[in-house]
Amino acid sequence: MNPWMVVLIGATALAPIFSALVTLAGALLFLTWLATSRSFSLRDYSAYTKDNRQYSAVGLLSLTLLIYFTTLCILVLIQGTSNNDIAAIFAFSQFFYLALMLPFLAKKMPPLSLSLIGKIATLATLLTFALASIDYFSVNQMRWGFTLNISEYSRPIWVGVRPHTRVSLLSGNPNTLATLLFPLIFLSFLGWQKKSNIGKSLALLAIVTGLVTTAIYAGNRISLVASPILLVLSWMYLHQQNRDSAIHIFWGLAVLLLTGLAGIWLNWDSVSQHALIRRMLGMWYEFTTDTHADSSVAQRVKMLEYSWKAFLDSPWIGHGPQNKYEAMRSYFDNTILAGSNHRTPHNIIASHAAAGGVFALIALGLFLAYPLFISWTRSAKRHKPDLLFFGVVISSSLITLGMAETMLFNDQKNSFYIFLMFFVAVLIDQQKPGSQSLG
Repeated sequence: MNPWMVVLIGATALAPIFSALVTLAGALLFLTWLATSRSFSLRDYSAYTKDNRQYSAVGLLSLTLLIYFTTLCILVLIQGTSNNDIAAIFAFSQFFYLALMLPFLAKKMPPLSLSLIGKIATLATLLTFALASIDYFSVNQMRWGFTLNISEYSRPIWVGVRPHTRVSLLSGNPNTLATLLFPLIFLSFLGWQKKSNIGKSLALLAIVTGLVTTAIYAGNRISLVASPILLVLSWMYLHQQNRDSAIHIFWGLAVLLLTGLAGIWLNWDSVSQHALIRRMLGMWYEFTTDTHADSSVAQRVKMLEYSWKAFLDSPWIGHGPQNKYEAMRSYFDNTILAGSNHRTPHNIIASHAAAGGVFALIALGLFLAYPLFISWTRSAKRHKPDLLFFGVVISSSLITLGMAETMLFNDQKNSFYIFLMFFVAVLIDQQKPGSQSLG
């Protein structure tokens, strides 16, 4: 395992704990590549391979990233060239420099295996759960730090540790922790057929502890809502791998779920005071009653409404990633959002619609579809179930979590999901007739 691969996989695995690490690693790898590469041949960037007369999966990934970056960059420049405009370009710059580096990096990557990625995902999930448990039961009782009063912000900023009900570790935000850990939870199943009994047990444990981390420790509601979708997809994958094993897992999870529901019902008075339960009930009442039972949900619903109106104001090119909030803000007067600090609709589709109109939505669609498309069309028959599951987990995570979280405009998540796509692409390109299994 060479240093390039160690840095890449290590940063990706540790992203839920320290989200900025994966972005930093990607930038450092790019700078190292620039400093050490003595020549730059156009053939290094060519996605076309003469051996089988088709475009490589990594090359197509680079092309997808460049289309996304170029589209948003043009939409930013159309709106203006102020400091805010330049800052907006830097916010999604990973799509550019990783697109340039990934074809080169693919040549430096030793053979990957599905089981290796499955093991790393399992260990990353269990490690995150262990650290989150310590934080949840110990650190959240502490208070140490100081307050900064900055005129640009409407309220003082606390720097340090203080009692909290939602764990974020070093990611800085519980929602960031949850959206980074979420796909790793289900990727623990990769390479199922070649796992030992201990490995299978640890993967199942990772599923349970991972969902505890995202839903209970981080208090992320959308991961709890999205988990049934990913669990069904995971069960379909396991059923294809081993029918008997999948049936046993189904009944095991069913018993675990029923036991948990029974425990909640028997201890409702105490359980109902938990932050996650209050937040879920608030979300339910918000959608089923006429009162604002949950201000966070109410504000997000209004942001979705106003982002749609902003999109209709400029449907083709939007208002620019740097101006999308101002375009929506014009509708805030005399609403629940008046005077709020919300700067995004927390929806991947609405954000791109307001920011770049139809052109941004097309670029987004290409990016979201890439993992599913490439794993479906380019996987060899013997590897298709594994690679298709890998691609489905990435696309499904981006889409489901993106319905209620800021995605892609947040640079702490960009590199993480791009690297996951890169691993899929490398595995696909490593398929050769007569080569060893990817397992």
